[in-house]
Amino acid sequence: MPLPLDFHFSQGSLRDFLACPRRFQLRYIERMAWPAVEAEPYLEREQHLKRGALFHRLAEQKLKGIPAEALAPLAEASGTAAWWNAFLKMEAQLPAGDRMVESALTTRLGEYALIAKYDLLIRAADGRIHIYDWKTSSLRQKSEYLHEDIQTRLYLLMAAETLPGVLPESIDMTYWFAAFPGEPERIPYSAAQHGRDRADLYDRIDQIAKAPPESFILTTDERQCRFCVYRSYCERGTVAGTSLETGEETLSDYDPESFDFNQAAEVAF
Repeated sequence: MPLPLDFHFSQGSLRDFLACPRRFQLRYIERMAWPAVEAEPYLEREQHLKRGALFHRLAEQKLKGIPAEALAPLAEASGTAAWWNAFLKMEAQLPAGDRMVESALTTRLGEYALIAKYDLLIRAADGRIHIYDWKTSSLRQKSEYLHEDIQTRLYLLMAAETLPGVLPESIDMTYWFAAFPGEPERIPYSAAQHGRDRADLYDRIDQIAKAPPESFILTTDERQCRFCVYRSYCERGTVAGTSLETGEETLSDYDPESFDFNQAAEVAF
């Protein structure tokens, strides 16, 4: 078995496997570091990622009760003021209820753990669960992509599996785009979707866990290689792609999983 039983599957690891099994093997099994940039222009990309991380931090602090006026100078100084002001308008319209901010949920599917970190979960007074995820990408992802994306499927599944007394039909997920604040994407859930997602993820995890080393093959879609740090190692080119080539749908604009798995929340919600 290539994976230790304490391995945690997340949207990031599942996304890597779906993009390229070989990438998953190099990153999560062999834990290989490779000095290639993900996308060009590198400095611009790095600065955008830093702004995205800072925006998430500002949103977290505001949702946890720090006054907006105390956070505004940092937003202004970091170049995220437009995102920040749009966020404040959106936040004022959020449904009332109990909140989990920047919290992780874990569950097991078969022998392995699943983990997801949420920007915001709200249990409204009527018992509905509203999931919110902030996106700071410079292009708005297409609706059909978002509905089928592994993050969407995993986050909705995790809420249905772990939150007590919650039916799938009472859960929805909204992507809010800082650069397109008037174009959120709300995705409802259902028992049928939950059953599909659970079966698909169980089969995928079982496939990965039982796969012999030689089955982690390179993707046939070489566009994926343009945004992979292992492209030169795999002899798939040396030049990084640009985010505009794919509408950023193959790129993570901010890594929500850079946190300690040991701090994943026990649900008391």
